Amino acid sequence: MKQTLFLNKVLKYYKENDIQVGDPNEGTWEKAHTPLPSSLGNSTQLLLREDHIVHDLYQSWELDEIHFFIGHAKKLLYFSGEFVENWFDLCDIYEDLVKKWERGPGCRGASTLELKEWSKLGHQSCKNKGVGVYKAGTAALGGSSTFERKVGIFSEEMLGRGAKTTNSQKWRCLITGYISTPGPLSRYQKTRGIDTSLREKV
Repeated sequence: MKQTLFLNKVLKYYKENDIQVGDPNEGTWEKAHTPLPSSLGNSTQLLLREDHIVHDLYQSWELDEIHFFIGHAKKLLYFSGEFVENWFDLCDIYEDLVKKWERGPGCRGASTLELKEWSKLGHQSCKNKGVGVYKAGTAALGGSSTFERKVGIFSEEMLGRGAKTTNSQKWRCLITGYISTPGPLSRYQKTRGIDTSLREKV
């Protein structure tokens, strides 16, 4: 299995070069679901972001379905300026899988189980960070109570920002990498069957 060979090679490289797994000084670490994607298993291994993307490309090739964020993989392969090992093979894997995804319905390469899992992860992330509906003092409030107490979206700070601030914000779809303002991005995601919580601020 290519993903297993790649994973072993990466971990060996970390060890030989004294790279402590999880050390933030080495870069951005992410949980790679291995040997199966999150919809099929819960075993994970911390990898640097670039290694995580390559691992997921190999995993997707073995399963013949997309289990990587298209925008992240595209950026690494074509815009990062890095010549990744086996670059040509990885580009072929990326192109073949994206073509299949583009021909498919809904969220294409992602299964229903994956979409549900991604949605859960998004909500859990908000909960852990204490933002959105999980913001302290806001979670237990109803709509009318929130309005009366002038908190949450009815706070003076939020009301003062107005549409100008909202429309100047840029967000990226975590599935396709598409970037736009909040409203248009929501419509873009909904028409493709993508959970609108799967986004990050640019």
